[in-house]
Amino acid sequence: MEPMIPPLKRAEPMNEKRTTDPIVVVNSFPISLRGLLWLAISWSITTGASAQELTWTELFDGHSLAGWSGDSQLWQVDDGVIVGEGPAGGPVPRSDYLWHESTWNDFVLEAHFRLQGGNSGIQYRSRRAADGEAIGYQADLDAANQYSGMLYESRGRGIAVPRGEVATLAADGTRDVVGFHPDAESAIERLSDGNWHQMRIIAHGSSIRHEIDGTPVCAFTDGSAEAVTGGQIGLQIHGGGPMKVEWKSIRARQWQPLDGDPVLDCARITRPLEAQPPRWIWAEGKRDDNAQVELVRSFVVEQPVEASLTMSGDNHFVAFLDGEQILKGDDWAKPARTIIEKLIEGTHQLRILCTNDGGPAALAGVLAWTRDDGTVVSIVTDSQWRHLEDGTEKPVRVLGDVGAGTAPWGDIGLTPGGSVTRWSLPQGFQAEILHHVDKADGSWVCIASEGPGKFIASPQRGVLKRVVIDEAGVTVSDCAALGDAQGLLLVDGDLWVHVHGHRKDRGGLWILSDPDGDGFYDQEKRLSAMGPGGEHGVHALVRGPDGDVWTVVGNHIDVPESLLTRDRYRHWQEDLILPRLWDPNGHAVGHLAPAGQVLRIDPKTLEWERVAGGFRNSYDLAFHHDGSLFTYDADMEWDVGTPWYRSPRVVEVVSGGEAGWRGGDGKWPDGIPDAVMPSVETDLSSPTGVSSGLDGNFPGRWRHAIYIADWAYGRILAYFPQEHGAGWRGRAEPFAAAAAFNVADMVFGDDGALYGVTGGRGTASTLFRIRAEGGDRDPMAPPTTDRGRHARALKKQLEAGHLQPDEDLLTLSWGHLSHRDQAIGYAARVAIEQFPPSRWREWALDPASSAGSIGLLTLARVGEEVDRDPLLERLCDLPPASDRRQLLEELRVVTVAIARLGDPAGATRQRLLARFDIDFPGPDLAENRLRGDLLVRLSAPDLTARILDWMDAKADAAEGLAALRLLRFMKPDEAQQLRIAAALKRIRGRSGGNSLRGFADQMVRQLDDGSGVLAPAPQEAPVLPDPVTHWTESTLLAAVRQPGGDAKRGQLAFEKALCSRCHRFQQLGGGAGPDLTGVRARFSDLDLIRAILTPSRDISDQYQWSIVTIEDDLAVGRILRRDPDSLVLNTDNFGYQPLTLSGKVISIEASPDSPMPNGLIDTLDEGQVRDLWLYLGNSSRPDSGNTHLPKNGQQGQ
Repeated sequence: MEPMIPPLKRAEPMNEKRTTDPIVVVNSFPISLRGLLWLAISWSITTGASAQELTWTELFDGHSLAGWSGDSQLWQVDDGVIVGEGPAGGPVPRSDYLWHESTWNDFVLEAHFRLQGGNSGIQYRSRRAADGEAIGYQADLDAANQYSGMLYESRGRGIAVPRGEVATLAADGTRDVVGFHPDAESAIERLSDGNWHQMRIIAHGSSIRHEIDGTPVCAFTDGSAEAVTGGQIGLQIHGGGPMKVEWKSIRARQWQPLDGDPVLDCARITRPLEAQPPRWIWAEGKRDDNAQVELVRSFVVEQPVEASLTMSGDNHFVAFLDGEQILKGDDWAKPARTIIEKLIEGTHQLRILCTNDGGPAALAGVLAWTRDDGTVVSIVTDSQWRHLEDGTEKPVRVLGDVGAGTAPWGDIGLTPGGSVTRWSLPQGFQAEILHHVDKADGSWVCIASEGPGKFIASPQRGVLKRVVIDEAGVTVSDCAALGDAQGLLLVDGDLWVHVHGHRKDRGGLWILSDPDGDGFYDQEKRLSAMGPGGEHGVHALVRGPDGDVWTVVGNHIDVPESLLTRDRYRHWQEDLILPRLWDPNGHAVGHLAPAGQVLRIDPKTLEWERVAGGFRNSYDLAFHHDGSLFTYDADMEWDVGTPWYRSPRVVEVVSGGEAGWRGGDGKWPDGIPDAVMPSVETDLSSPTGVSSGLDGNFPGRWRHAIYIADWAYGRILAYFPQEHGAGWRGRAEPFAAAAAFNVADMVFGDDGALYGVTGGRGTASTLFRIRAEGGDRDPMAPPTTDRGRHARALKKQLEAGHLQPDEDLLTLSWGHLSHRDQAIGYAARVAIEQFPPSRWREWALDPASSAGSIGLLTLARVGEEVDRDPLLERLCDLPPASDRRQLLEELRVVTVAIARLGDPAGATRQRLLARFDIDFPGPDLAENRLRGDLLVRLSAPDLTARILDWMDAKADAAEGLAALRLLRFMKPDEAQQLRIAAALKRIRGRSGGNSLRGFADQMVRQLDDGSGVLAPAPQEAPVLPDPVTHWTESTLLAAVRQPGGDAKRGQLAFEKALCSRCHRFQQLGGGAGPDLTGVRARFSDLDLIRAILTPSRDISDQYQWSIVTIEDDLAVGRILRRDPDSLVLNTDNFGYQPLTLSGKVISIEASPDSPMPNGLIDTLDEGQVRDLWLYLGNSSRPDSGNTHLPKNGQQGQ
């Protein structure tokens, strides 16, 4: 989109008081009247909340009970928290409520809570009874978590809707259950961890939903004619024994259309009427080869429906519905499928003509449809079928369950279209598996639309495939000699392909053409050579509204500078002022900024431009409203629990944008001014595909969502961006989930449905489709306003100066450096950085400068060594920071100045200590990280004692590791070493990611003075029990499909088979291999069994060992560190055994052998295997420790 207001001619800068108020104060610098007018207009259109921005009412001011009323003996404020507790901490004499004076009708309420003992809850749409009791709805909470999350109606219907249900509630208390929340119990399990959690309530009309930590746990529609639609909000403390409930960050706002219907727009699974799986059936008795068998089944349909039929026959079948042929199949390993668009009310008959070529013979299938109330009907092949022979119906022979290891067919992925019985979806959507990918066609990780009903897909390893979907079904064929793609895009008839491979091989970007029109892309042109290959390499290709091709690459790619014609992302540095700690498990060791990058290519000139950087490994991109571009990224989950871990986030890709990923412990904290803030943060995820709802035909608010895929936990989330000045903020919520749903990529098709592929790392792939059913949903207008559009136009105006100096924008940019809208200030700073500092240095250092600390940051980023002390002195002259934002700005100025320009002189150092060596450590983790590094670098006095106190107080949280990290640079005495040793046990015992303990051990090794006080205890060598059996694929599959098992005993099996030495599961175990939390949500049983039995079959490059050859030696292990003259390898596949190789490196090759030994599963008997499988079936995500945030990007507050 072009700027809405033309560029202004140059004028001199104006000045601004150091305040958060947007008041322009003009002093002695001349400025044009036009420039002043534009600046005044820009302030007015970009400050304050727009009509679409979220305007919250803070119900708790953080220090008093103003606006609340209740028994002061039971309610008080302590350290910024509302506390409900019995007198002197004893029993609670009676139930009491703390009522807020405001009343709410349709609303969204958020409150953070922590509960110790007893029972509590939030009253809403309620009122106080004359006897002090409450009347109305309550979102219940109890320490035992028997009732937490459910709907309780005080002085009404009592326990009305249990946790986990989606229901319609009648006046007499009966309810009609229409669905279930699949993750409700997982969300509740975390409430006993002693951390803060969030309750969220959405109410609109008669529909209401309760969420805990963003997970729906209860949703209902009150069908009573007397349903209450408004009232007060109250907090409960329940009479009884001693208890303590704490509340903070309590806020509410009016419901908005983008919030959706609390019930209809809530993802849920429906209740199947038939839980029995389909079975393999055949006629009784011996049959000749090529003999035809006729199998029939009658059934009743209560109302017209759309149904899906999926079927497999060994070797051939033809299916008839009421005498009309509807489906046929000739390969039992590939189930055939069809949609019956209108199955009318009444009695029907399925008749299947089956033919066997010889050997085993069987038929299996499922016919399924969904009723209007959301329940599912499934007609499966079972003993109710009949063999029709000579006009007589005879019983059939049942051979075994499909997928139960029934020889010789095994698991063929037969499901009822993937849809009705296994999917979690909002009402009005239908999902289906269109195709189970043949093993020979590879594991698919990428998909692009080629036209109506046509797609191009790529396996992770293998040639490109064309997928055609028509009435006959799905056909797959090779369409190019090239493959191994992780990015595909049709551009004006050509196919652009991003190949993940080594740059010396075929890695990089290619353009394929089909000049003879035969459907095979046989003409190849290479645009770039980029590598190495792997999962952190080249990724998605998308077409922008400007017609350019946009792409994203991961942090293992070094984009050749010679490739770039233009660059918006300049002046990047690591900006670290203390020595870095690399990941102890070797992840991303040696990979530096600019890390992951977003690039765009002009398809006419083939010129490349770098747009943004500092990402870790974003896989996909999507353009949304007003051409805003978004991606989904995540830090390594091994870092969970460390102070530098940042939650998975959707980030708006802006011109010159810096996402702040740095290797090891060097990640930038959120909130600093020269890194973009996340638009939304999610819980633990493995980001893959990203698609904009604007490209599809989903109804209502769903059109305005951005769909983000999570490979690890088998789901698709919907992110709803809302205007936030010139940028975007919003919420992500569950949209689609299913078993073995490891979504790799997705794209909207020409029909408006969402198509995608599951697969990757050698797993069995599927092609799926999610579409909206017909309904009466009204279209929703875009959630944009004139104010927001004007703000984005101003940002675009400033971004026009990001490629080269633009004289017309110099003054305009300078005047917006300290804009309260950080997105506009960011764009202004990047524009200023294109000019030589000589043009604006005096403005930055002028005492009356309007740019304040941001002007000084700009000078620190691009200035010279002679600028260091003057800019730091100017910083010390500023009034004290008035809020968190200004303090982070100042700390960032000093950090960047020292990192890029060197240490300050003595007098300046003393002034910096006087300004920043106060109130350390404080309550904010980001501030403490920046301030702590600065104080260590400046050698602040008496620092050791303060850091030790901090570590003692916070050893059970991320701050404890942050303190230990700083102590590396201290010289503790013997008594202090004993304190460190005591705290270290708590730090190492914390739950967290695979690398948390390794980082602590690295720090301690640097602190150890040889006395042994701080040396980490060596890990005992593993003892492998003797094998008790020899498992094969078929026997193991049969065992895990049998009923029974105990999850608690499964944890013992997890440890006995040494799984826990290398793999984590819900924060138990080691870090040498992939985290197995949620493994059965992304892998089928067969995929998981193959990975266990043949671990070298498909090795992710994240866990692959290397064969390192030096001049006189060879070693195999995982590279932990690479220095100019040496390499450090971990050679212990069960623990940590470093080996240093010195000398010239001749070669480094990927080892074809997995560090996981074969045969570990053979130490478990059949019962233990079933226990292990049940244990691994718990797919809840571990708490990252900093994902439940009151505001985006403010970890540690």
